[in-house]
Amino acid sequence: MAAQLQPDIVVMDVRMPGLDGLAATGRITGAHPHIRVVVYSVFDSDETQQAARQAGAAAFVPKSGPPDHLRAAVLAAWQAAQHHPLIRQRHYERPSSVARLG
Repeated sequence: MAAQLQPDIVVMDVRMPGLDGLAATGRITGAHPHIRVVVYSVFDSDETQQAARQAGAAAFVPKSGPPDHLRAAVLAAWQAAQHHPLIRQRHYERPSSVARLG
């Protein structure tokens, strides 16, 4: 779905039906390096955070934290994404949209 929609940011949970969120993060960032993934999960172990980083996540935010942490991570990832040439070009070609994956 990310390939079809080409979002700037994806907020990804670790546990999902079918493909787990870390594997999905790796697929998205591997095929579309301009898409930033913020992993948002109830699983707040060092191993999960490390796996998210290895999969290419821009940030990891535990669900147990304050909502401001998620907002800050999404904003930081979005700001970083704006520097990617594909993102800059795409914003000139079409208006941005918001989509929920999943």
